Amino acid sequence: MKLFAFDLDGTLLSDSKEITENSLKAIKRINQLGYKWVIVTGRNYDLVKPILEQYDLSCDLILNNGHQYIDSNHKEIKRIPIENETLKEALPILLKDTNHTTIFTNKEKYIFTDKESYFYEHIKILGTVNNNHYLNSTESIDYYKKMLLYNTKTLNLSDSLITKNIDVLKIDLANFDENKIQDSYLLLQDINNLGVHKTSDYSLEITEISSNKAVMLMDLVKEKDFSLENVYIFGDSMNDIELFETFPNSIAMGNANRKIKEKAKWITDTNNNDGIYKAIKNII
Repeated sequence: MKLFAFDLDGTLLSDSKEITENSLKAIKRINQLGYKWVIVTGRNYDLVKPILEQYDLSCDLILNNGHQYIDSNHKEIKRIPIENETLKEALPILLKDTNHTTIFTNKEKYIFTDKESYFYEHIKILGTVNNNHYLNSTESIDYYKKMLLYNTKTLNLSDSLITKNIDVLKIDLANFDENKIQDSYLLLQDINNLGVHKTSDYSLEITEISSNKAVMLMDLVKEKDFSLENVYIFGDSMNDIELFETFPNSIAMGNANRKIKEKAKWITDTNNNDGIYKAIKNII
């Protein structure tokens, strides 16, 4: 029995944030053969569910960079939050200066500005990182805005996350100033029990240190009794690095970060040029 694990952004999704026709054919073939597949992403549930619904897909989900596991029946199996004391230490760094901060929890997503300002700031940051290939029409902007702001609430800086009886699963931090991002990166790395991934020159992903995509996927592999040689990993960015260090059958996308390519067993074509389809075709 084979298991295929796909990152979303930059991997299973094209730059236009779509699953290509040929990638869908590859997933259909996996299902036809009775194999299993799982999404392993930094996204939260609210940002993954619409994609599954759009393409009528169903699979297990490893979310928030390996800090939440939701099965194909949409039941939460496991979550690993940031401890409150760790969060208290991190918040002054996260909220200082011009940082663009997003806090993902087991309930809502929290931001620290009004939704309209947050959205357009987010768009600017995405444009800096990947040229906004998928935000090229009013329709696509409206769709993305609806998806991005779903279940999102604005907090005042004086509000306390600690008293809201929620679990913080992941924090995204962005800033146009590369020096400020680097300063935040170094300060956050010094906090015990905090894991920090630098996902671009302008952005960080922050989680509880004991878990990551690889740790949570390994839990699933053991639970479902897969052998490691039958697990195939697909990814492109630095929040996939532990996957590539843990699982022997690793496939880097042609658009992947250089360090990911160095760790990969194989390199396929890009996410925009049917890299998933071409790799799956060779495997099965």
